[in-house]
Amino acid sequence: MKALDKWGVSWVDQLTENELDWLITHLDKKGISSPYDSSVQSFGLSKKEHACNRLVTINSEGEYRKIRQSYRQFKYRQSSSSKTRSYTLNNQAITELDKLRSSLSQAQSRAIPLSNSDVIEHLIHDTYNGLIDRKRIDRLAQKQLKHDKEIEKLRYERVNFGNARMAELKKGAQSNQTSIVEQLTAENENLHQELEDKLTKNALLQHKIDTQTSLYDEFLSENERLKSEVDQLKKRIQALLEAKKRLDL
Repeated sequence: MKALDKWGVSWVDQLTENELDWLITHLDKKGISSPYDSSVQSFGLSKKEHACNRLVTINSEGEYRKIRQSYRQFKYRQSSSSKTRSYTLNNQAITELDKLRSSLSQAQSRAIPLSNSDVIEHLIHDTYNGLIDRKRIDRLAQKQLKHDKEIEKLRYERVNFGNARMAELKKGAQSNQTSIVEQLTAENENLHQELEDKLTKNALLQHKIDTQTSLYDEFLSENERLKSEVDQLKKRIQALLEAKKRLDL
């Protein structure tokens, strides 16, 4: 970098092209930087050098810290937006999002329905602002993840077991001419019974998840009821204040 490292501007080296564009635009809005154009480039300065040279002109350390803080917030928003878009939802999660979307739309009197990403943004915002019990959400997420892993494990074991048994049956049929149809029929019955057992276990796991989801719905319902009571109290206080004013007159 050609710029004097007055405030420690070496961090600019790590910025992406998009982040550099944001930084230069942000400095311009603050009156610290002018837009990067061909006239600047003609002096042999790259975007990074241009940004550094503008940063070292800042006289206040407090102002410099605000610039760094704004950049971190921008980078966090970019990261959060990317994570939000990368969410993959199973059927149960989509059903829950539909319920939340309907509740949020009614609460905000929105004529246009919210999208899944909008609902997720609300959940992220409420969680980080302490409006949702994060520990309970984490526990639900962990149970859902454990449930999904268990289902995947059962599927994997079933496929491997079926392949191994099929190989044994083929080998036995070649050695002693045993009727492969009879063996396959018996094996199919065994697999069917095992599958029934696994499905029963799966239903129990699903019931546990549904129970936790029901508790979460009750939490949201109670939250809405408390909000309604607060609004009513505000109206009563306002009415009392107006009555007091009339009495004072």
